[in-house]
Amino acid sequence: MIPEDMSAMLPESSNEFPYYEYPVYTFDKKYENDEFQKKVITLDSGYHLVLAPPGCGKTDILAERVVRALSCGVSLDDMLCLTFTNRAARGMRSRILERLQTSGDMSLFVGNVHRFCSHYLFDNNVVARDTTVIDEQESLSIMASIFGWKEGSYASNGYKRVLTNTIKLQHLGYMIANGCPKEFLMHTDLFRTFDYKTLFKLVSLDYTMENFAGLYNGTVFPKVDTSGQPSKYLDDCLQQFKFARKYQQYKEERNLVDFDDLLILTYIHASQHQDKLKKYSWIQIDEVQDLSPFQFGIIDLFTDHSKDNVTLYLGDEQQAIFSFIGAKLATLEWLRERCGENMHRLYFNYRSPKYLLDVFNTYANMELDVDPHFLPKTNNLTEAGQDSLCILSAPDKDAEVRLVAESVGNFCTLYPAERVAVLVPWNKDADQISCELSDRNIPHFKISGTDLFTTRQAQLLFAHLQVVYMDSNMMAWSKILAGTGIFNEDSEARRFVKHLRDNYLLPSDFLNYTRSSYMLELYRCC
Repeated sequence: MIPEDMSAMLPESSNEFPYYEYPVYTFDKKYENDEFQKKVITLDSGYHLVLAPPGCGKTDILAERVVRALSCGVSLDDMLCLTFTNRAARGMRSRILERLQTSGDMSLFVGNVHRFCSHYLFDNNVVARDTTVIDEQESLSIMASIFGWKEGSYASNGYKRVLTNTIKLQHLGYMIANGCPKEFLMHTDLFRTFDYKTLFKLVSLDYTMENFAGLYNGTVFPKVDTSGQPSKYLDDCLQQFKFARKYQQYKEERNLVDFDDLLILTYIHASQHQDKLKKYSWIQIDEVQDLSPFQFGIIDLFTDHSKDNVTLYLGDEQQAIFSFIGAKLATLEWLRERCGENMHRLYFNYRSPKYLLDVFNTYANMELDVDPHFLPKTNNLTEAGQDSLCILSAPDKDAEVRLVAESVGNFCTLYPAERVAVLVPWNKDADQISCELSDRNIPHFKISGTDLFTTRQAQLLFAHLQVVYMDSNMMAWSKILAGTGIFNEDSEARRFVKHLRDNYLLPSDFLNYTRSSYMLELYRCC
């Protein structure tokens, strides 16, 4: 999987992109940048941490930094812009093009870390060209087949956690076996979930990373005392290691990678070929509180650490409080140490009126213990209207549901041309409110519960489009064969497609006929 010819890892020539004469930078007159924003826009060396709550113009600042850097002679090929969502990446790219007054493309990467790693793996032939990136649903389906469970039975029987933990163990074991630093290991929560120390004691092994890797790889053989009473805990743990190894083998045999593999394979390969890597001297990263230490480790591999480099980390410590979605305050503390005195704050909120911001600031100060000196301010003194802000309370859950439905009905009556959105923390809440709205004959559309993109119908549609783009996508063919009823379960379809692949055949080979083919007809329909 590692290319012998490392020339593929050299940066591509930028001749295919149009050359722009970038004028001397001036602050965008369309936006009145305050002194704090201007300082961040002009940072051009060192490591900097910028903390900013919502509404402070973060996206505009990041785009402005790109435009200014270009005017100062920084090459697009030396820039790397990492954002948290694809939507944010598209917004930043369009904003940059708008400021440059061009509709042309640019050799500038703007995207999230997983997308960056995906580009790296495919562009440098670290993975085969026909490799398929599988999602969580597909990973669980594959693991269920490895366990010998029927499709969907793991969900109804509540065994999803068993499969998830085994997938985690595969990634953890693979990282340890390939020498990834301890501080970068993913899924270390398994060390708390499972008492591996006891496991190693039962099999007469020293509890070391080398033995952990050996147990995962199957190169260290445990000594199990068969004379005594068999231990279910021991059997379950050893089976978990065995099935984790089978999951890795399954993916390798079929050229599959999951989302964690994108990170792991990139780190391992890039760390082994540091002298060949394309390094970036100008980097900016948004929503840094959501990144893991491992992701920062990957970014560091591609960073030009010379004196002339600049790396800007932009985050929000208020959002970092919500650790249940992956954000960690420890990340910001680590960045504070790295950046030292180069820490900046944006104080002015340009999106929210004062009456609304006051509610947020009061809550942040009293409930989240945030220093009031660091809370955002605003010059928007718009007065609150009659229905601009209402805080209602209810004695219990049922009363709360009725109160929400009643409020929605009143608002729709008073403002028939407006739309109402109800945000809830749980799908169950959405279901209850939806039922209450239906009982009151209030038309509405519920976006919760089943993710549309995970339905078999949507998966089948995407599979057809995928094989039109690349007819060697074996996972897509498996979904088509199962989705059209040719096979009852995904696992059966995957076995059939694997058998074809082993015999150098594709399903499309059976779909060609005189003067046309299934692929061509589908392409014309699309």
